[in-house]
This record gives sequence, C-alpha cells and structure tokens, in this order.
Amino acid sequence: MVDAIYFDFSKAFDSVSHQKLIHKLKGYGLTGTLLAIIDNFLFNRQQRVVLPEGYSTYAQILFKR
Repeated sequence: MVDAIYFDFSKAFDSVSHQKLIHKLKGYGLTGTLLAIIDNFLFNRQQRVVLPEGYSTYAQILFKR
C-alpha cells in the first residue's frame, strides 16, 4: 500500500517573496525538517523533461534569496 499527498505550492509560493515567506514561517515557529523541505523547494529547484526515448539535462530554476 502506498499513500501519497501532492501539494501544488508553485502558484502560492511563486507570487510572494520567498525570503519573507521563510522569515514568516520561522516567526510562526516552523522549524526543522519541514522548514528545510520548503526552503529547498523554493531555492534549489531544477527541472528536466523525461520522455520514453530519453531525457534532457537538468535546468536550474532561479529565484532570488
């Protein structure tokens, strides 16, 4: 059995300052692994295209810290 939860954070997070968002989350007491996951999602994003015949190289998605 596999359970999965999918959140589409891109629209919510891409419309605000990421640095301010992380600061506010810390202010609300969010720490540890969850804060690290959100931070990595916002600032270390990469994407690539995967097809049955192969895949592209990774491209860095740039956001300012």
